[in-house]
Amino acid sequence: MPNPQIEVSGLYHDKKIKFIPDGVIDLRFDVMMKELGLPIFGKHDAFNDAVMYIKLQNTKL
Repeated sequence: MPNPQIEVSGLYHDKKIKFIPDGVIDLRFDVMMKELGLPIFGKHDAFNDAVMYIKLQNTKL
């Protein structure tokens, strides 16, 4: 049974676009982590992606 795939940069974009409707949103990993106030333990690993997903679900940008 395959696990669902979630693109965390897509979640970030969807939350951020509400405040910058015609602007450019920087989707670089370091920028998103800094904006969310999260430490960088490793880039693009399962743990960091899970932490970012949980943070995005529970925060307003």
